[in-house]
Amino acid sequence: ETVLESIGALMRPRLLVFNKIDAVEDEVALLGLRAQHPGAILVSAISREGLPGLKEAVMRQLEAGAGGRPPARRAAE
Repeated sequence: ETVLESIGALMRPRLLVFNKIDAVEDEVALLGLRAQHPGAILVSAISREGLPGLKEAVMRQLEAGAGGRPPARRAAE
């Protein structure tokens, strides 16, 4: 939060994302992480676990920032 404050982004919408959950072998630890950080998104870039949920969360935040309109799509370059 210190960095966000220093760049004037403390009040901006944000997502809490934990990566590398594939490296966590203890299921109880994952349950504890979810309990300590409700609403956090747990992902694995290797196994792709959680990536659809991350995409959905990003899209929701973008739509909320655009007054409920879907964000404009950029043409493929």
